[in-house]
Amino acid sequence: MRKLFLIGLVFTLLFSCDKDDSSLTSPSLGNYFPLAIGNYWVYEHYQIDSLGNEIRRNQLDSVIISRDTLINGLQYFVLEGNYSFFNNEEHWGIIDILRDSASYLVNDKGRIRFSATNFTDALDSFVETYQGDTIFVTTYQMDDLESQVIVPAGEFETLNYKGTTLDFTLGTQSPVYNNCYYAKNVGKVLESCTALNLPILLEKRLIRYKVKTE
Repeated sequence: MRKLFLIGLVFTLLFSCDKDDSSLTSPSLGNYFPLAIGNYWVYEHYQIDSLGNEIRRNQLDSVIISRDTLINGLQYFVLEGNYSFFNNEEHWGIIDILRDSASYLVNDKGRIRFSATNFTDALDSFVETYQGDTIFVTTYQMDDLESQVIVPAGEFETLNYKGTTLDFTLGTQSPVYNNCYYAKNVGKVLESCTALNLPILLEKRLIRYKVKTE
């Protein structure tokens, strides 16, 4: 039971882990994460085992920027949808509340989700504990090189917002990774996660999207 709890908890925290610019976003970030009401993205789930065998799961996720809102005088955009790696049920709700802050994608809690300019600093991190013990530590940082990504929606040059997790329950500090690939004028095109305690890779691949263009 504890192993199942840890797997579900990790996925929940990592994925709690998106074609144009809003007129209120800066060019550097807006190119990679278009913040405009009505923009949407649809993703398909895949599971890959340690031998490279791939299974397309019967699960689609949808994300839409439904509206904007003011928080402390700042404009944020509300993302709604059903976006989860580990839950096949269709639970629709708010996924995140985001704004462009000087080329950083920041949510309403102050957590940095992406940067188009900072490739040196840790952008976000957290420590998860269970009954007083450290379960894992995760740190997010931008990869400093572009990556070519092919998904059903097309082929893209991307920047990777990469999470590195150290799992202390395994008696080792071998890292596992969560990769979020963003393409110019599109948004997030691929997200992948190596499951803790399981020899599988989970992926969400963009299959279609609609974004406004100027």
